[in-house]
Amino acid sequence: MSAWTASLVCAWAAADYQDGPPALLAGAVRRANWLLLGLAAVGLILVISAVILARLWTDLARRRRIEQELRKSQAGLAHAQRMASLGDWQVDFQSGAAEWSDEAYRIFGVEPGSVTPGRERFLAFVHPDDREQVAATVNRAHIDCRPYSMDHRIVRPSGEQRYVRSHAEPILDPSGAPVGMAGIVQDITEYKRLEEELREAQKLESVGRLAGGVAHDFNNLLTIINGYSELILSSLEQNDPRYAQASEIRKAGERAAALTRHLLAVGQKQMIRPKLLDLNAVIRDFVRNLPGLWGPQTQVSIALDPALGRIRADDGQIHHVLLNLTLNARDAMPHGGTLRMETANFDLAAAPEGQGERVPGSYVRLTVSDTGVGMDERTRAHLFEPFFTTKEPGSGAGLGLATVYGIVRQNHGWIETESAPGKGTTFRICLPRVPAGEAETPAEEPARLPPGGPRTVLLVEDEPELRKLAAGVLRGMGFEVLETAVPAEALALCESRPGALLLMVADLTLPGMSGTELAGRAAGLRPGMRVLFISGYSAEAPGPGQAFLPKPFTPEALAAKVREILGIPPEPQ
Repeated sequence: MSAWTASLVCAWAAADYQDGPPALLAGAVRRANWLLLGLAAVGLILVISAVILARLWTDLARRRRIEQELRKSQAGLAHAQRMASLGDWQVDFQSGAAEWSDEAYRIFGVEPGSVTPGRERFLAFVHPDDREQVAATVNRAHIDCRPYSMDHRIVRPSGEQRYVRSHAEPILDPSGAPVGMAGIVQDITEYKRLEEELREAQKLESVGRLAGGVAHDFNNLLTIINGYSELILSSLEQNDPRYAQASEIRKAGERAAALTRHLLAVGQKQMIRPKLLDLNAVIRDFVRNLPGLWGPQTQVSIALDPALGRIRADDGQIHHVLLNLTLNARDAMPHGGTLRMETANFDLAAAPEGQGERVPGSYVRLTVSDTGVGMDERTRAHLFEPFFTTKEPGSGAGLGLATVYGIVRQNHGWIETESAPGKGTTFRICLPRVPAGEAETPAEEPARLPPGGPRTVLLVEDEPELRKLAAGVLRGMGFEVLETAVPAEALALCESRPGALLLMVADLTLPGMSGTELAGRAAGLRPGMRVLFISGYSAEAPGPGQAFLPKPFTPEALAAKVREILGIPPEPQ
């Protein structure tokens, strides 16, 4: 109780005392009522204050929670924008003020808040070749207050070029009047790169499908053309005028065969015979046996890793890769220079971002570099495209590097290029490294011919003229030849023909049954019969260790392969 209240009560008590006992009692009651009323008022005030304080505390806690949720939401949005490489922006028409999100700044290659956002600043980042069109689109959208969407390039302050997708829409007030613009900008560089890779893959797939579709029949025809031209040449004297004519036929056939091989390699459809290879040994043999590829002004140096692992590849394809890269380097150094070949082991722990075709693992890396004229960005962009060439018309078909690319991809590797005008060119090829200790599948031992008796060969080929040519070569070697175009007839001959069948020469692509299936079923009927597969193209390749002769082949090549399989000594020259 305060001093003022106490003095007031004492004054009342003194006045009531003077009036006598009844007045004193009534005064005491009155004073108690006033005291209770005062206490009730104080309690009410305290309750109201407590309620107000509780409400304030609740509002404050709710505000803190809302602020935390807002900060969390903003952080999540910023994180999502970073992951999607997507920034947003707004501009107010009345004040002209513009705002960019942090990710928008980062897409343009600057720190958030380091530049003043706005239309002119945005256009300054646009690639000079795209700026006019982008400016016209943006200005028209602002004047007409309509949305726009476009893909274009930007140039960061570092000089790096990126592809972005810009999209914007007008902001309207409740009456429908435009008051500003809001939009997004997204970095789509990776998307563009993947899009280009897909386009190139589809192009190569189309080339491969085309080449694969005609290769079988075309190589059959080339075998006939080249085979009979070879037979004609062997029957003519070199001073015979017809000898030169037949030679031209053979040369044209060989060029056609090479073109078919290139197309198959470009489309990654070439029939290959992978085996374990020491890349260092292949390079040494290549450099030693082909010195005429480069002139006296060109220096050739090699740096080979002595601990280099082995690869599994077709040695003919690897030789073709070396030849094409060497010819490319020679043409890039018309006045001489340095050609360098290096090998090294290489381990890829994880595929770089956007390089999904690079599988983590152990690789062998081949580097071929020159000090030639180099290439600009446009040339590098089209370098591995089929039929793309920077040479004069008639100087090449434009399949060299496209073939290299196809070979590398067919062998589960990848190729990188580094070049600039006046600074030479470097190619880096990575091919899977074979684990140490892995052994090669042994080839079949040559057969032992039975002494005396008939020597019979079964020939299964559905192209009549080619079958006639091959049968003639085999008969010329002293074999009895059973010919058929139908796998079922071949199996019937295996079952019913008396005597031994030394060898079956079978095309891989036959009507109604593949050559490998035919060989498997024939093995149950003739366990000791050897098999030689021939083919110009087939989706099914013979297995490791199985004998194979690719078309087009010459009569001499067929005879040599048959002698190898059957263990017949080569004919004396």
